[in-house]
Amino acid sequence: MIIDVWSDVVCPWCFIGKRRLEKALEQFGHKEDVVIRHRAFQLQPDAKETVSTKKHLAEKYRVSPEQVKEMQANVCAVADGEDLCAVAQSVGIPADDVKNLLASRQFTNEVIADRDLASQLGATGVPFFVVDMKFGISGAQPLEAFVQTLETAWSQRA
Repeated sequence: MIIDVWSDVVCPWCFIGKRRLEKALEQFGHKEDVVIRHRAFQLQPDAKETVSTKKHLAEKYRVSPEQVKEMQANVCAVADGEDLCAVAQSVGIPADDVKNLLASRQFTNEVIADRDLASQLGATGVPFFVVDMKFGISGAQPLEAFVQTLETAWSQRA
């Protein structure tokens, strides 16, 4: 079984969805038969400059700074405050290397190919999960949705 996972490194809901998939796999009786392919999806491929998250969210959703603060608190509560550089450092990757890679265009062609495939499969946002190119989960759905999709996909394998 192959699970393709589209995400954007700046999206906290992608991390939440990843954790829910991992928990579902812990309950799945065929975990050893699962291959996960991580794919890229840029939420803002046309971004030209770096802006603060608070400013971006306020403009995007047309909300007040106080509402942005509440939105971020909710996401942090769900995600438990993880960040990409901290995760990379925890596995021995220097934070500067992560920042330099994220600022580069080294994997541009691969990112575009992943985005195009996600679009063909109907993704309009992330996280987006596809099991065996047949069963999709859009968003950081509850754990039960992941468990049910895995079981359904496994039962329908040829």
